[in-house]
Amino acid sequence: MKAPTLKTLLSIMCDQSPEAKKLIESAWQFGEKAHSGQKRLSGDPYFNHPSLVALYLAEIGMDRNTIAAGLLHDILEDTPTSSTVLEEKFGTEIKVLVEGVTRLGSIKHEGYEWEGHTESLRRLFWTTAQDIRTIIIKLVDRLHNMQTLEFHTKEKQQEKAKETMELYAPIADRLGIGRLRQDLEDLSFSFINPEKYKETQNLQKEKLLINKKRIDSLHKALKIELTKLKTAYFQTEIHEKGLYRLYKKIERKGGNLDQIYDYFTFSVVVPTPSDCYKTMGAIHSKWRPLPSKIKDFIAFPKPNGYQGIETTVFSDDGELLEIHIFTKEMLLQAKYGIAFLLSPKEFLPTLGDAEKQSFSLSNFIYSLFKVFTKRESINLIKGQIQIPAWLQKMVETQKNIIKPKDFIDGLTRDFLNHRIFVFTANGDVVDLPQGSSGVDFAYTMGPEIGNHIHSVRIDHKECPLAQELRNGDIVEIETDPKIEPIKEWLKCAKTIAAQQLINSYLKKSKKQI
Repeated sequence: MKAPTLKTLLSIMCDQSPEAKKLIESAWQFGEKAHSGQKRLSGDPYFNHPSLVALYLAEIGMDRNTIAAGLLHDILEDTPTSSTVLEEKFGTEIKVLVEGVTRLGSIKHEGYEWEGHTESLRRLFWTTAQDIRTIIIKLVDRLHNMQTLEFHTKEKQQEKAKETMELYAPIADRLGIGRLRQDLEDLSFSFINPEKYKETQNLQKEKLLINKKRIDSLHKALKIELTKLKTAYFQTEIHEKGLYRLYKKIERKGGNLDQIYDYFTFSVVVPTPSDCYKTMGAIHSKWRPLPSKIKDFIAFPKPNGYQGIETTVFSDDGELLEIHIFTKEMLLQAKYGIAFLLSPKEFLPTLGDAEKQSFSLSNFIYSLFKVFTKRESINLIKGQIQIPAWLQKMVETQKNIIKPKDFIDGLTRDFLNHRIFVFTANGDVVDLPQGSSGVDFAYTMGPEIGNHIHSVRIDHKECPLAQELRNGDIVEIETDPKIEPIKEWLKCAKTIAAQQLINSYLKKSKKQI
C-alpha cells in the first residue's frame, strides 16, 4: 500500500488552521528523521507505517493531536527518543497518547507472560479510560500491521493473529467498531486457519456467483417497490457477510449450508424514520416476512447507538432474504460513528455511487466508529469524547482484582465476551455479557436493587435466580428490604462486578457480627 506524502496528509485534515499544519509538519519531520534508515520487514521504509496510520486518522476526522500521535506512535518503542524529549517538543497531551499506544506493545498473549499481559492490559484500559483516542490509534495501528503480517515468521503470524482475534477484535466489537472488528477477524482467521479461510472464501464466492441472477432480480424488484413509495429519494446497497462470522455460523449449523441464507444482505436508505416504516410495509406487501426476524431498532436502539429496521422475508423463489432499512443519518452514524460526531458534517462523505463499491482500507476506515450506548452519550468538549460509563465501570471493577488469571477471566467474561440485550419492564435496554443471570441484571441496576432480590421475573414469569438470560427477555426484579445477599448468590452471579458486590456485602456483614 502506497504511503502518503505530507502534502496529501495536510490536504485531507479537517483542521486547516496554520497551527494544525505546523504541528503535523513538525511531527512528520521529527518522526521521519527518528525512523531514518529503519525498514519494515516488507522492505519498505519504516516511516511508511506511521504515515499511513496518521492518514487513516485524518480521514476519519480525528483532531490534530491524534494525527500527530499517529505519526509518532512508534517513536518511543523503536527509536532512542525519550518521553521527556517528546513532551518538550510536542506537549503533554501528545506524549500521553504516544505513551498509551506504546504500552500496548508490551502485551503478551496468553501462554507467554501472564503477569506482563495483565499489567499491560490494566494500563491499556486505564489509559483508554483517560482518553479514548489511545485505543483508536492502536486499533488502526493493529489493522495496518495485520495487513502486512505475511512478512513475519509463521510463529509470529500465529501469535499476532491469535492476539488480534482474542483481544483487539473483541475490543473493537465492544466499542461498536463493526467494520474494523470484521476486518481484524477476517485477517486473523486467514492466518490462524488458512485452509478453512480459503474454503469459506471460495464457498461465499460460489454462492454469490450462483445467486448473481437472483440477486440482480431481487435488487430490481426491490427498487420497483421503493419507486412506488414516491419518497424524496432512496438508495440501496448489497453487503457481503464477513468470512469469519460466516465460518462460525456454518459451524453452529453443523455444516448444513441449506440453513444459511445471509451470505449477503440488502440495505435501503430513505429520508425519514417514517419512510423507514413505510418501506418495511412495502417490502412486507411484496414478500412475506418471517415474524421472528423483524427487528425495530428505531424504537429500541441497540446499546451501541445503532438504529434501523431489520427484516427477513421469503422472496419470490421461497428463499429467505435479509433487508436492513435506514435513514441517511442512521447509516452515517452506524458507519462513521465517532467521526460522524467529531467532524464537521460537510466533511463527511455523502451517500453515492462510490459507497456502493467495495471498500478499500482508506475508504472504509471512516466506517469504523459507531457511537456507544444511548444512555452513555458522547459529549464533545474541546474535541474530546466523554468516556462511556461501561469503560469507567470496567476500570473500577478490574482494579481490585489481584490475581492475573482472575483479571483475564473477568475481562474476557464481563467485557470482551459476546453481549446480550434485555429489556426492563419500562422498555429500557440493558447490555450484559452472554451467560448473565437475573442476579447480574439486578446488580447492573445498582446495589440497592441487587442486595435485596426477592424474585426474578422473565417475560412476566417467575424464574430461578440462576436462570440464564436470553436476547430480548423482559426482566423484572422484585425486592424486599429484609432480604440480604447470601453465599449461594455467588453461584448465580456470572459477572465479576456482581460477584464483587456480593462478596463485599458478605464481608461487611461478617465484620458487623
